[in-house]
Amino acid sequence: MIKKFLVFWFTGFLVLTIGIEIFAQEELLFMEIPIVYSASKVKEKVTESPVIVTSYKSKDISSFGYYTLADLVGITPGYSSYLIYGEKVFETRGQKAGSWNNNKHLLFIDGIPVNFARNYKANNEEELPLYFADRVELLRGPASCLYGVSAFFGVISIASKGLEEKGSIIENKVSVGDPLNVRRIMNNVIVRSDVGLTKLYTGYFAKDASKAYAGTVDDYNNRFFDDQKSLFMYGSHEILSGPLSGVNIGGIIMSKSGGMGEYWNGVNGGTNEMNEVLWDQIIPYIKYNKQISSLGKLNTYIKANYSTEAALVRDPSNVRGYWNYKSITNNYELSAELNSDIGKEFNIINGINLNTSKETMYSVDKLYELSGVAGNVMVYSWYTQLRKEFPTVLNGNILTLGARYDYGKADGVTKESYNKISPRVGIVQKINENLTVKGSYSEAIRAPGIKEIGLNAESQPNVTYKLKDLKPETISSTEGSIMYTSKKYYGAITYFKNKTVDPLDGASVPGSLTKTGTPVNIFINSANWVEADGYEFENKLILANNFEIFANFSHAMAKDQDNNSLSDIPTNKVNVGIGYLVEGINTRFTLINKWIESYTKVDNTTTDGNNVLDLNIISSVSKNINLELQVKNLADAEYKLPKTGLPDVPMPRRTYIASVNVSF
Repeated sequence: MIKKFLVFWFTGFLVLTIGIEIFAQEELLFMEIPIVYSASKVKEKVTESPVIVTSYKSKDISSFGYYTLADLVGITPGYSSYLIYGEKVFETRGQKAGSWNNNKHLLFIDGIPVNFARNYKANNEEELPLYFADRVELLRGPASCLYGVSAFFGVISIASKGLEEKGSIIENKVSVGDPLNVRRIMNNVIVRSDVGLTKLYTGYFAKDASKAYAGTVDDYNNRFFDDQKSLFMYGSHEILSGPLSGVNIGGIIMSKSGGMGEYWNGVNGGTNEMNEVLWDQIIPYIKYNKQISSLGKLNTYIKANYSTEAALVRDPSNVRGYWNYKSITNNYELSAELNSDIGKEFNIINGINLNTSKETMYSVDKLYELSGVAGNVMVYSWYTQLRKEFPTVLNGNILTLGARYDYGKADGVTKESYNKISPRVGIVQKINENLTVKGSYSEAIRAPGIKEIGLNAESQPNVTYKLKDLKPETISSTEGSIMYTSKKYYGAITYFKNKTVDPLDGASVPGSLTKTGTPVNIFINSANWVEADGYEFENKLILANNFEIFANFSHAMAKDQDNNSLSDIPTNKVNVGIGYLVEGINTRFTLINKWIESYTKVDNTTTDGNNVLDLNIISSVSKNINLELQVKNLADAEYKLPKTGLPDVPMPRRTYIASVNVSF
């Protein structure tokens, strides 16, 4: 099947490109080649970046009606998302984060890292609504050279909307939906004067639980509790003139609470409506970005991250009815970077980063006492990158070289420490005006943090043997791409291969090896390594001023050293989107089809995939008012995501969401 699909894809690739170039008679809207920043920390065309980046602008987000990262990654080549215990976690190029910790991608908002302090979780649902985003960049592949620990499978960078000239913008979007009683409000306020730029973005979201049957049997006790309430606030003020110009003071609040989905707990192992988890973050920061004469641009920030994780869970033994916990982790980070341009073709970046986290409280109800024992986790980093353009080599060549040194340690009951150099090299060669070839090699680490070290220190007194000190897991990746661009077309073909060594995984110590006779959970560096390779195709066409189409295809296969497949990884994924503007009635229709052929199983067989069709309609009532109707899962497909190879997690049926957008 895959060979037939590749033949079809390549044929379509050539026919569409040549046909549009030759036969298009009218003057079409030109293809806008995305400008990205996350790949090199310099503004460059996506065709000139050393690694593959997919970029979405605010108009794309609005047209799709996709206002969460989980929705966007679902249509991005090389990415997918899956749901476990009520939390969405990303898979990238054949590998995924474990359990409900979406902790192998670094997430930035306007250059500020905002991952959860305790477990590096990257927020991706309604607690981070993308209504405020001007641009979202999804870099796939390891990027520790520039970004450090946990830039493992990729980096996601969000740039907020702004104003280049004096004035103000007010945007409001209110949405309601059925059958899950969806309620959503999003607001943007931007004011710019001669002396400052002020931004305020807010969002609120709530929905009820579907209570669909979870698991492989329709058992009333095993239902899906995916209710959710989320809050988002982001405010900042940048000084534009005077001696303090370049100073930016801001703060971000993200909060999400809700059910734990298919979490198997409670009497007889069933799910329970009582199970609920809370994630809260408060992130104040101060940034200073300033051109320092000919030395370059100084980019610095100081930020804090106060993260709270709490849960209420039905006791599986039913001895007490329930148990709860609350963890508060304080994180502080300092970053200073000098970004220097030497002439037009040479850029040098040098930076340092200091990062420390401490779990200040970890408590469970008095019948089951626990205490915070992780102490401090500290990371010290230095990094450098050189980017050199050689315009006389064929039609232009760009060489990127970089490396980062990270030293980390845990200063508590346990004394884990590590040091690691993460290199990167990328070469971009322009063959002609339209055709570019690029290749890169990069490495990244994900080091043990508060959650991993704290859990092991907590469990050690009950384990009859000495737990091994944890060390970082590492990933190395090689990729090569061919990219073609014209006035009406953008396309990229990429091959990748990556390998993860010393995977940092959760494990269980059996009761026979604990003092109480009860199994306990720990983290270990697994002896297995994992290797993945695959292909990605990304295409976008402008067929007319009012007609656009995108299509992408991803294939990934990951296996461990014993030649066993990783469970629940999409094998082949296809996304096709069509956007059409009916000018006479000022209405835009966007239809997106998302198809996953199958999911892998450990025994190297596969389980069923799924096919979902989404429709978004936006109609302009006036210059300032838009009406929107989104229908997710238009065909009302009924399917479940697999867990360990079995259909387990029920996905939403057909959902209607109506919105009113008012701007001034």
